[in-house]
Formats: sequence, structure tokens, C-alpha cells
Amino acid sequence: MIDKVEFQNMKLADQITYYNTKMQQGLSMGKVSDKLRISKSIGSKFKSHGYVLDKALKQYILHIKPVEELKPIEVEVPETILELVIEPIKTAPQGKVNTNISLNIDLKRKLQIYGINNDKTLSDILNEAGEAYLLSR
Repeated sequence: MIDKVEFQNMKLADQITYYNTKMQQGLSMGKVSDKLRISKSIGSKFKSHGYVLDKALKQYILHIKPVEELKPIEVEVPETILELVIEPIKTAPQGKVNTNISLNIDLKRKLQIYGINNDKTLSDILNEAGEAYLLSR
């Protein structure tokens, strides 16, 4: 049996494997938690990462939503991403390229959703916006 610190330093997948192994050996979730001296609410942590306890199998398994359960996310994105990143680019000293662009969290989320919808990375979006800006000068 490992101790609390070792368990807490494990990756989530390894923690789940540990619990699954102990439950297959006949221990209950509560008994495993007691032996590790951790909260029994560890199951809530697993659940928040998409795992569910299959009581018949005595195993935590990853629950993947069927495609029909997934709903598209509607996000209002400006006509061009250029509008969103033009200001940080303008702040670069004359003749220099500013490679460090700071984005507020809302803007970053909008760009990430735009990227998902358009199969592009955040880097691709920013590079395209920078190119478009430079070509427009």
C-alpha cells in the first residue's frame, strides 16, 4: 500500500488505476480511501474528469458522451481575427516584431473556440492575423 503523499503525486490516470486495482482485490472505495488517509470525496474528483464508477465491474471507467449528446457551442467571433490582435501588434516598437502577445482570458477562449470550429491552432490564427496586418500596411 502506498502512502497519501505518493498517491497525491500520481497522475490522475494512475490514481484511477490504483483504485481500480484495489477494488478488484475486494476493497471498497471507502476502505481504499481510509488506508490512504484521504477524503472519500476522491470519487468526485474522478467524476469531474469524466470517470464513472461501474458498480458491477467495481471499476472507474471513462464516460465518453455519444456525439448526439454534444451540442455545438455558439460564440460570436469578429469577421476577422485581425480586429482582435491588431492592438497588441501595434504596440511593438517600430521595425521590430512583437512575438509576445498577451491575450485576456475571454479573448483567448474566443480564439480557441474559433480554432476548434475552423480546425486551426491558436498559433495559426495569430500568425495569419499578423500576416494579414503586415500585408495591409
